[in-house]
Amino acid sequence: MKMNKYYYILALAVTLLTACGNKDKVSTEGEKAEAQTSEMLDVTLTQSQFDQLKIKTGKIGEHTFTGKVVANGKIASSPQSEAAVTAYIGANIKRILVHEGQDVHRGQVLAYLSHPDILDLQSRYLSAYHQLSYVSQEYARQKKLLTNKVGSGRDFQKTESDYRVLQAEIRTTAAQMQMLGISPAAVRQGKTMTMIPVVSPINGTVEKIFMETGQYADPQQPIMHIANTENLFADMLVYEKDIHLVKAGQNIILEPSSMAGRKLQGKVFSIGKTFADDAKAIHVRANIEGDWKGLISGMYLRGTITTEDDKRVAISREGIIDENGKSYVFEVQHKNNKWVFHPVEVTKGRDEDGMVQLLTSTTKEVALNQAYYLISEMKKAEIGED
Repeated sequence: MKMNKYYYILALAVTLLTACGNKDKVSTEGEKAEAQTSEMLDVTLTQSQFDQLKIKTGKIGEHTFTGKVVANGKIASSPQSEAAVTAYIGANIKRILVHEGQDVHRGQVLAYLSHPDILDLQSRYLSAYHQLSYVSQEYARQKKLLTNKVGSGRDFQKTESDYRVLQAEIRTTAAQMQMLGISPAAVRQGKTMTMIPVVSPINGTVEKIFMETGQYADPQQPIMHIANTENLFADMLVYEKDIHLVKAGQNIILEPSSMAGRKLQGKVFSIGKTFADDAKAIHVRANIEGDWKGLISGMYLRGTITTEDDKRVAISREGIIDENGKSYVFEVQHKNNKWVFHPVEVTKGRDEDGMVQLLTSTTKEVALNQAYYLISEMKKAEIGED
């Protein structure tokens, strides 16, 4: 009996101690919660302070955010805008009529070539042309004899063969002369050309002359290079993570790397379908609008593509503050000639052009600027500074 009474007293003591311990624990947690709640204090300003700081208040509104993709690339020209000027036949350069940097037009004579093969071509044409006159008459005579069963079939076949060969020779040599700028009609009249012209295939500027007077110009080697800068475009590389945002017709701002401060406008007109080498990037091409002065094919560019316009709830960057890993705006109340600012936690989204998107917000009136000053005043109040 005494033993049971001892155990009862012991159990009661343990229960009381546990209860006291739990009470202390609840009290401690409550103090922590209260401390966290009171961590962000309200800020009170007089009307004079409010006016001096030029604080603006109002409801949080909307801002149109513009999505952007930044890409690097260079100025390029279409294949039709560049030309390697070559000779149609191997010959020596007799004269060069242009210089590097000179603007030329399509069909303009750039140089003259001379070679014995040019004279030989005209000679073969004349020889075939004059022989054809005799052979054509003989062909007609043999054909008539064969029709009357008088002539030999072998003689007719040989004459017909000669006739066809001469016709082919005339067509071929005439076509070759026309490619070289020699008129077959003029050659038939005895006007033999000792030099042939090399003409520009496009309008443009002579960028480079590779040969000099007297040098042998092989058809495989360019004599000069001509570029037309009127058909330039921007060839940008957009990485895989951004390519889904880019579409034809989007605006792009182009900044040539060698022209600080200069910005050009353009529009995307083509999006590649394959990756460029090992870069995991796709070619995005855009036309260039406005003044092209000074632009050169191969010049490096930085492009900013406008991908979308999206209206979202947002506040000025001056009206939001980050503190201890969180973001706050200040709700405002005006009473008794004083202004009370209450910090409210919000969640930020995009940050663009001085505006910050708010994913969570408040519908009450807030301070639209001076958030940095308000958080400073709040910290001073926490530590009891005047």
